[in-house]
Amino acid sequence: MNHALLRRAAAVLLALAALAAPAAAGVPDPRYCDADTCLALSPAGAFPYVVVLRDESMAPIAGATVALDFNTAPGIALCDSSDPDHDGRVTAVADAQGRVEFRIRGGGQTAGYVIVGALGQTLRIAYPRSTDLSGDLNVGPEDAALHDALPPDARAGDYDCDGDRDAADRTQIALQMGQDCGTVDVLSCTWGRIKGVYR
Repeated sequence: MNHALLRRAAAVLLALAALAAPAAAGVPDPRYCDADTCLALSPAGAFPYVVVLRDESMAPIAGATVALDFNTAPGIALCDSSDPDHDGRVTAVADAQGRVEFRIRGGGQTAGYVIVGALGQTLRIAYPRSTDLSGDLNVGPEDAALHDALPPDARAGDYDCDGDRDAADRTQIALQMGQDCGTVDVLSCTWGRIKGVYR
């Protein structure tokens, strides 16, 4: 076989490989991205849900939109503040470290799941649960009664994601009693926190 032809073919293959290699940079690699399979939510957005985007070289991906798709979780109702266009998706943009922190406002129960994705990649399948078990977007006495009636291994009542429904989870309902979609978040370093301490 002609050696010049072989050298030319090898050069073409190397050039193609060089072009293909950078294509993976900036594309989320599910193996290296962080996102929990447990997704707790409440009408007041009391629970953080963190997603960290990394590519195949484990480099953070900044500026990408992360989407939580609730369309595969029938029974979950989202507050307007989390889903203003009512498309069943909650989105946010990753910061310089590739990190997004969601505080999803919603309620209800589901046997379904949420698709966590970014840039066309499915990163995780997450299972949602809310302190608003009745799905009326308010935490009230009926939610406490529903929680007490759940089996001990019920995912729907497990807010600390430790695999069971127990007194620690029930405490979350007590702490959030009376909260709804309009409740102001009480977060650190905010006037809301100061008001939360003294009211």
